[in-house]
Formats: sequence, C-alpha cells, structure tokens
Amino acid sequence: MQIFTRAGLDGAFRIGHVVVAFMWMGLLWFFNFVQVPAFAEMEPGARNAAMDKITWRALWWFRWAAVSTFLTGILITVVTPEYFGNDFGKNAGGIAISTGMLLGIIMLLNVWGVIWRNQKVVLANAVNVLAGGEADPNAAAAGRKAVMASRQNAIFSVSMLFFMVYKGHAPATGQVASSPGVFWAVA
Repeated sequence: MQIFTRAGLDGAFRIGHVVVAFMWMGLLWFFNFVQVPAFAEMEPGARNAAMDKITWRALWWFRWAAVSTFLTGILITVVTPEYFGNDFGKNAGGIAISTGMLLGIIMLLNVWGVIWRNQKVVLANAVNVLAGGEADPNAAAAGRKAVMASRQNAIFSVSMLFFMVYKGHAPATGQVASSPGVFWAVA
C-alpha cells in the first residue's frame, strides 16, 4: 500500500489519530489522577519548581496533542470514501462516532478556551514566585478553573472513547434508538 493513495492516507491518518489521541488522553489522565493529587501534598516551593520544570512541557504536548487529534480526525473523514454515506446519521456506528466527535470537539475547546487560558496564569505565577516575586492573587482561582475543566474533560473522555470504539464495533445494521432525536436527547 502506497501512502499517497486515498487508502494509504486514510491508514496514516488513522494511525496518527490513535497515537496523538493516546498522548492527549494519557496526559489528561496524568494531570487528573497523578499530578493534581501529588501537587496537593507538595510544599509550595516544590510545587512551583515542578510547574516550572515539568508542567509547562506536559501542557505543551497536551494542547498540541488535542489539536492534532482533532485535525487527524477531520482528515480521516476527508480521505475516506463515503465516510458519511450509507445512512450515516441513522445507523448505530454513524451516530456513535458523531457523538464521539462532538465530545472530542467540546474537549478540544475546553483545553484551549478554559484549561490553557487559566494554566498560563498559574504557570506565570510559579515562575514569578520562584524568581522572588509576589504571588499572583488570581492564580489560585485560575488553577481551580483549570482543574475543574480538566476534570470535566476526564469525565467526557470515558464516554468519548466508548463512542469512538463503538463505531468500529457497532452492529452493521440496526438503530441506536428508534429515533436519532431520542438518542441525541439522551446523549
């Protein structure tokens, strides 16, 4: 299989999508299940040093893995023949992947619109305090907003992954519900 054919690009984009999605979800879960609880137990100086040395790097990979996951997902729909064909919006797989896509897009917007915007304040505060400056009184509130948005993404990630995997394993025929409207209302 040559890579510069539709089938080759489809395969390359699918592999890329899975790799960057693993990176995104892995970092999301690292932040929620490892870093946040560990930071709560650390002294402020150690926490600021860890933010300065580790967190900003992890957030860089986190943000760009989110964008890359989105872009490779869109590219899959572009290069796959008839991706939205065969009653896509009425069959179980099509509705499931649409739900996963919607959750992924919400998560991407959450990463860039809430988490990163607030984490910039927290990271700048850590660097400033390490340099001997005064703590930013807004940093704690910004950190809380970022954590809450990240927790929401962690919750979304489980259902998003279910719907993404369901697409490939859904029954070939059949309905998710008697009406797509009912499914979307529940989802």
